[in-house]
Amino acid sequence: MVDSSYGQPPSIPPVSLRRNIIANFIGKGWSAISWFIFIPVYISQLGIENYGLIGLYFSLIALFSILDFGLSITLNRELASLSALSRTADRMRTLTRTLEIIYWVTAVIIAIVIIYFAPLIADNWLRTDVLSSESAKVSVMVMGLSIALQWPFTLYSGGLMGLQYQVNLNIINVIISTLRTVGAAIVVLWVSKTILAFFIWQAIISFSQSVFTCVYFWWLLPKGTVKAKFELAALLDIWKFTAGITGMTTLGVMLTQVDKIILSHMLSLEVFGYYSLAWMLAGSLYFIVAPINAAFFPQFSQFVTTKQDDKLCESYHLSSQLVTILVFPLTVLLTLFPKDILLLWTGDLQIATSGYKVLRLLAIGTALNCLMIIPSALQLSYKWIRLGLAFNLVAVVLFIPLVISVTNSYGVVGAAALWPVLNVSYILIVIPIMHKRILKQEKWIWYWRDVICPALIVVVIFIAGKSIVNENLINISGLTSLFFILVASVLGALYMAPLLREKTAVYVKNYIHDSSFYPFFDKMFNMRK
Repeated sequence: MVDSSYGQPPSIPPVSLRRNIIANFIGKGWSAISWFIFIPVYISQLGIENYGLIGLYFSLIALFSILDFGLSITLNRELASLSALSRTADRMRTLTRTLEIIYWVTAVIIAIVIIYFAPLIADNWLRTDVLSSESAKVSVMVMGLSIALQWPFTLYSGGLMGLQYQVNLNIINVIISTLRTVGAAIVVLWVSKTILAFFIWQAIISFSQSVFTCVYFWWLLPKGTVKAKFELAALLDIWKFTAGITGMTTLGVMLTQVDKIILSHMLSLEVFGYYSLAWMLAGSLYFIVAPINAAFFPQFSQFVTTKQDDKLCESYHLSSQLVTILVFPLTVLLTLFPKDILLLWTGDLQIATSGYKVLRLLAIGTALNCLMIIPSALQLSYKWIRLGLAFNLVAVVLFIPLVISVTNSYGVVGAAALWPVLNVSYILIVIPIMHKRILKQEKWIWYWRDVICPALIVVVIFIAGKSIVNENLINISGLTSLFFILVASVLGALYMAPLLREKTAVYVKNYIHDSSFYPFFDKMFNMRK
């Protein structure tokens, strides 16, 4: 934990939404791409059963996010709101130090808990065929250490986003992601072909990531007049919002991760490896939405604080349309060509055959879940927690027994089918309730203009193009055709999203200096006004 004694930090930068979105896409995109590039390497060197442990590692990271207690989101929102006001440096620093101490203590608890229960997990929970019990136990211990060392980074990244240093954060993310994935590949290729070596490398990178970001974040915080210290009063000011976020986070994590935790016990580690791999690919859609949410959420909070309802409404629809346009083309691709995508990615026919049905269902459910991220951010910007908390509570009560029952009856495909069903209910129930209180006139605009019209044109273009591709991507002709279909679907969705289309037209006009292009762009983008 470092104080700001490294010189005068720069002032908080002016907000550039476009710059933040681009930076977030680069940071999140490279993180996703780097894992996708090297996962086939890990599988080829370690085997699909050991990859099941890597899948468990990602699930435990998400599961222990419950212990965030909503603090990173709270810090994000509070720093974004305080940065819109004057003379708030001391409040920022006091709040940060208070939450920081809680976070580091939590990291120690995480390490102790996982290391203590590692023998139980290895012997009584995991169903291994190739990996020995002793190797599994030690691997889980190091896995827990890596999770704990990575833990404080979550708080500092939330703070950097709230201060609008999102470009800086994503530079860090790109460097760390490269070290994690490339370094791990080097380790398993030329140092030690063991899952333990993989997790030791992850622990080293996690420690470096947290320490560097800690020092850097404190240097960037505005310099205060008093020394930052732990204050209970700082917690009392935010406890209601934080408690609500904790409840939502706990229930949300249970909904997204409980299936993996349950299935890691019900299925063999090999079959669970197939399921984890499908989830990794379907979950890549979150790497598209996360940059958008990270850029817009602080803006939502500022608009709510300053009561700029018109700007809030525009920002809400703009971000929602952007999510639909970017998520649905990839979703339809994963839905129509799941087996081909898995085969292209892994080069393993057995993995593609075993995982494509699960991938199709998980991709649909994840896309629907992505649509709800912006409305959820809008609720949080108003500090409205109860709606998400209540719905998630009901969903968890129903979801957990259903996962167990359906898996027993229909196997892993049945468990995957629950995910789209759950998220359809979110869209049909939560959105109408939300818009009865927030942006009351915007419900049907969200349904029709932000989601249905852009998504529908994507589906139509892909179905029309599917006959051209002829379900065969394993050749240059098929890949080329699919690329043009994907581009056409994005452009078609953009054409059907009026607000984003108009913003894009303005952007294009500003950057194209040849006036002969202007009539073309006027006609293309504005004919549907």
